[in-house]
Amino acid sequence: MAVGAAGALALALLPGQSMAVDKIDSSQIRDNVTVSGILEHERAFQRIANQNGGDRASGKPGYDASAAYVARRLERAGYNVRTQEFEFPFFEELAPATAKQVSPTPGPYASRP
Repeated sequence: MAVGAAGALALALLPGQSMAVDKIDSSQIRDNVTVSGILEHERAFQRIANQNGGDRASGKPGYDASAAYVARRLERAGYNVRTQEFEFPFFEELAPATAKQVSPTPGPYASRP
């Protein structure tokens, strides 16, 4: 009896006609997005990273170059592109972290054998 009830519950939870997929025709975008097109952009972003020390992080020159690449591509496609400045929390480690003992006797930590 428990197996029958579990099977009935599973059937009840299956999506029915009322849960049909949205009727949005995405064929145009699916026809125009190609693997070669995706790779073209991935290669462009990799070139930008290579030209900027391997970095395209926000706040870095590689980010600015990446944003300029995207803007150029969108403008060529007919879009009116505007960029907006915004502030964001940013942390960059400039040196390796060091640990010091501050109590009970201040001083550097000694490595243990």
